[in-house]
Amino acid sequence: MEKKHRILIVEDERIAAEDLRLTLSQLGYEVAGLASSGEEALRLAGLRHPDLVLMDIVLKGPLNGIGTARAMTERFGLPVVYVTAFSDADTIERIKSTHPYGYLHKPFDFKELHVVIETALVKHRADRLLAQREEWFSTTLRSIGDAVLTLDSGGRITFMNGTASRLTGWDMADASGLPVERVFRIVSEESGRPVENPVRKVLRDGRYAGLADHTLLIRKDGLRIPIDDSGAPIRDDRGRLTGAVLVFKEISERRKAESEIRQLSRFPAENPNPVMRVDKAGVLLYANPASGRLLDEWDCRVGGKVPAFARRWTRQALSTGKPRPVDARAGEVIYSLNVTPVPEEGYVNLYGNDVTIQRQVDSLQRRYLREQTLLSRASRILTEESTVEPVLARLGEILREESGADFVLINGLDESGAGLKPMLWLGPKARTGMARRHFKRDPFDVSVPLAEMPGDRLSAYMSRRLVRLRSGLHGLCVKRLPEPACRSLERALGIREIWVMGMVSRRKLHGSVSFLFREKRVLQNAQLVETLVNHAAVLVQHRTEADLLAESEKRFRRIVETAMEGIWILDRSDRTTFVNRRMAGLLGYTVREMMNRPAADFLFSRDLPDHVRRTRRRRTGRSERYVRILRARDGSPVGVSVSATPIFDTAGRFDGSFSMFLRTGETPDRKRAPARMRKTPQPRRKP
Repeated sequence: MEKKHRILIVEDERIAAEDLRLTLSQLGYEVAGLASSGEEALRLAGLRHPDLVLMDIVLKGPLNGIGTARAMTERFGLPVVYVTAFSDADTIERIKSTHPYGYLHKPFDFKELHVVIETALVKHRADRLLAQREEWFSTTLRSIGDAVLTLDSGGRITFMNGTASRLTGWDMADASGLPVERVFRIVSEESGRPVENPVRKVLRDGRYAGLADHTLLIRKDGLRIPIDDSGAPIRDDRGRLTGAVLVFKEISERRKAESEIRQLSRFPAENPNPVMRVDKAGVLLYANPASGRLLDEWDCRVGGKVPAFARRWTRQALSTGKPRPVDARAGEVIYSLNVTPVPEEGYVNLYGNDVTIQRQVDSLQRRYLREQTLLSRASRILTEESTVEPVLARLGEILREESGADFVLINGLDESGAGLKPMLWLGPKARTGMARRHFKRDPFDVSVPLAEMPGDRLSAYMSRRLVRLRSGLHGLCVKRLPEPACRSLERALGIREIWVMGMVSRRKLHGSVSFLFREKRVLQNAQLVETLVNHAAVLVQHRTEADLLAESEKRFRRIVETAMEGIWILDRSDRTTFVNRRMAGLLGYTVREMMNRPAADFLFSRDLPDHVRRTRRRRTGRSERYVRILRARDGSPVGVSVSATPIFDTAGRFDGSFSMFLRTGETPDRKRAPARMRKTPQPRRKP
């Protein structure tokens, strides 16, 4: 059974809090408690451990809702959604400073409440996942054996792990913010002169850079140690250069091992690892018995020529005069070959070492780090973008890159919600022109009704797994395009393999992703791709619901705010929750001045009993029209014609009233006005 989310309600009005508690229970949430003050809310949060907090701004006691929300986030890391009648610019700015997960303006309906809560919970889960991943990466960097420095775009140090501190002699606290040249000082071992820092090359050229051979690192205490290093750029998910990472290690042990190899090379026949000699023409001059596996793989024997790639290694080593490491595979075995030139003799010696297990471990580590990095990027995208299309565009590029697909087609639900239509087409744009020549329109600009979709296709989409489409491009278009034309386009685009997956959330299909290949092959990184598509499905569902509600609210607000009639909405406690500019202008107020004030503030005392009677009748569901005398800001009477309608919530309970007002003139029509107005003496005009 799925665990219910626990929600803490912080509301100073008891009636409103009880109403909100009942609504949450009907939506399937568990209410962790009701609090009317900030102090009580913090106490309940520590005791009940809620998943989310609904926070009013005006609370009892010295601590208001904004201060309470800030304390909730700092102490417990809880997501906060504001529920308030205030929407002025100053309040919004103060709310934004607490980084809330949502905002609800009173009055609201249960659907809007449900969507905001679900979206906040999803965002909070994504934020927690991102924080965990960042902590994991930080821990990994601190614990790996190589020294790691990260730098900002100005070349100043932002992070160094323990190995880097040990090799450089600097603590992170002292090195943070310093230019890299202060901490990572390097000189040539041969000349003793400073050499260019590889980080500056990376930041200047935006490409990988390594150190020259025979480079020494000068520690803080002046000790010099031989190192090998490499620098690489750090880019954000949009490809912009944001800094660099420098990885280096002490190679004293490697120097010792190389010396041992040179000693061992005097007796190559006794070496358990491959030892070979190749001249500048690429002819194999010598190979010890341990080289047999490699020679079988290369189809080469002593006196014959080595393969082209080995001849290239030979030429490069002889031209530079420097040893270079290369990897060579012989079946399942991987050898690291040190190509050592002997220029004066015109040949190179190749000293091999079996590194199969080491390379497999390195490959698994790189794959795991890659997967974690992509999931972190996906989590950031979900929180950074507020609409569906930018998110799908950025995720689509990741999906295309990771799957190895030539084209990615992302479909979403059409306007009717009963069919799929294209949202994004990612791939070489030049080839999409072929489609129009075949169909005289874009074949992907076709809405496919779910009712016409074959049962096996719909089942494949709902499985939330990648499925190979055997019917080809025509299967994507179903019956909307002729099969011969689809086959012709398939040949023109060179499509030979198609994989599909549905975007499913809460057992509902929200779209699909199709991966199209120009040659037959297995889709890469299938598990990671499925995870990313499922991320996209959750976002599409929540954003679609939120966008529909937001559009409906905007449309309603445009209507009421520009209406020629005055519009006034009161809640169940007879307090103002909305007025348009026309209504406020009738009484000489601004909209902000009337908000959250009781209706009695704008009535003459003699009209209060009649107002109470009419409010009671509205609680029974009765709508009515009548004439009312309102009190303007300056105390003068304003005659209006009123059309009042009750508002009920989804549970059938009275929730307030909606009223429209038309002004009948400075002095109302005497036939329609109450007797007391007809008896009011008119002031005499001055002669």
